[in-house]
Amino acid sequence: MKTDKPPQAEENGFSAFHLYVCAAFLVKWSEKLQRMDFQEVMMFLQALPTRGWTEKDIELLLSEAFIWQSLFKGSKAHVRQTSGGNSGVLNL
Repeated sequence: MKTDKPPQAEENGFSAFHLYVCAAFLVKWSEKLQRMDFQEVMMFLQALPTRGWTEKDIELLLSEAFIWQSLFKGSKAHVRQTSGGNSGVLNL
């Protein structure tokens, strides 16, 4: 029997973790982003200053995202599912 639903590992894997990676990015540059207007924020997010990042920088960001996920996964207070069911919206 074939279904249109993705496998559970895929559905709950990367897409769920991706939310926390995005949150880690936003927290990293939070102070800078808060001083920008909308157009500056959009330009900044389209060209993140990560060109000089090393493997260690990426490891730290992913580690922070993992910590966020470990602390808040399943908490109804900060994430609500959209109608698609595989992406969330942060309520900070």
